Amino acid sequence: MMADCCTSGSLALEAAKRPTNIAYACLTSVYAHSTSTGNWTYTDALVRGFQGDPVMDTNGDGVISLDELARYIQRQMAFVEEQKAIFAVTGGFPTDLTLTDATGKRGKGAGQSVTAQGSDGAWEKAEVRDKKPGQVQVRFAESHATEWVPADHIRAFEPKDIAVGARVQAKDDDGKWYPATVKTVWYGLVYVHYDRYNAEYDNWVGPDNLQLKP
Repeated sequence: MMADCCTSGSLALEAAKRPTNIAYACLTSVYAHSTSTGNWTYTDALVRGFQGDPVMDTNGDGVISLDELARYIQRQMAFVEEQKAIFAVTGGFPTDLTLTDATGKRGKGAGQSVTAQGSDGAWEKAEVRDKKPGQVQVRFAESHATEWVPADHIRAFEPKDIAVGARVQAKDDDGKWYPATVKTVWYGLVYVHYDRYNAEYDNWVGPDNLQLKP
């Protein structure tokens, strides 16, 4: 089951509750308690995965498996949209299920999250597709254009180092700031527990929606 919409991670929660022998695999664009952006990053990655984009063939075996697609989408959504995509299986669903053949060989450094300066001079979030001496081929997240750029026009993505247990102010989907505690950190995203609220309100937030308390 796959979905690209607000609170789509609820599919994984509901699948886990079902009293059935049917095995489920759920890959969704966002956590169960979160809204989603209006962009198409998840769907774009999903389509490219089924088309055999070799950037997702991380083990180089010539095929793209479900878990390779899921890991790629989770990183893309965290970096580009600051959303926590959800991948969960029940009943022993085979995560190494082959989806399709890769259409070519994976390039050097492929899949690395970076900020790149294109030929128009603008800096934009991108992913590395390949490398050669002095140049890096990137695919820009917003325009989807692929371009070779000088290596010194690349900035590696470096997530903020926030300690588990840190006290923070976190912005919820209602646009308001609330005191919270960091529970987990993953690829630039932070899972927080809001003070004076039940755990059912715990949520993933991006760095733009987080402030460290003095």
